[in-house]
Amino acid sequence: MALIKEIKKDTVKRQWRIISLVFAQLIIAVLVIVQFLDVVGFSFNLKQKAIAFVPNPGIEDILILSVGVLLLGLLYFAIKKRHPELYLAQKRAPGIIKDLAKEKIMKIKTEPQAPALLFIEFLFVAVLVLAIRAYLDPELELIPWSTVGLGPPITTIVNAVIAFAVLGVFYYMYNLTAPYRKK
Repeated sequence: MALIKEIKKDTVKRQWRIISLVFAQLIIAVLVIVQFLDVVGFSFNLKQKAIAFVPNPGIEDILILSVGVLLLGLLYFAIKKRHPELYLAQKRAPGIIKDLAKEKIMKIKTEPQAPALLFIEFLFVAVLVLAIRAYLDPELELIPWSTVGLGPPITTIVNAVIAFAVLGVFYYMYNLTAPYRKK
């Protein structure tokens, strides 16, 4: 086990440039998506349960979006030219994900616990997303504190505690499925 950790550390030390390129690509892609949604004017209001598209064709927003797309393109071609093995891995990733999804669907037919495991994995991802949102959104009230007069500094701390507690419970539940997942 210690040998595997040492190999992983050594690989990370040797491949830190490639790993940083992948992280930069992911971060820029997320920023481009957020900026695109801002230019398109996508907004949603949870309290009113409404989704709206109000275009915002501001020149600075379009310029930021253009620069983001340009940087994403430059990173793509830099990876393609300087790191062909990473480019091939990125190119093969959708096919691998599709094959793994097909494999999980085929497991449902043969193993009786597979649907429950898939449901638990889906719940774990959903709870993870909701916990991150609860942790990062100070205006979100998991418990209606505004009725007693408490505001964002305290509710942010309470949201963080609740998010970590819920994540801990779901992580514990997910770890209970380890013997079934390793088959």
